[in-house]
Amino acid sequence: MGSREIIPGESLGNSALQAKFSESGGAGQWGKYSTSTYQSSYGPFQVHYYQAGSELRDI
Repeated sequence: MGSREIIPGESLGNSALQAKFSESGGAGQWGKYSTSTYQSSYGPFQVHYYQAGSELRDI
């Protein structure tokens, strides 16, 4: 299990995110990631998040 990039930062269409990425090293360093699918009593789920390389940062 683990995480994987699902959308490169340059391909994200959200202009607010692009602005934040440009303040934090540029979109080329960022991506949208997803965890593996986990099972819960409510059904399967994944967590999606934005990350720059291997470093987690608040934006």
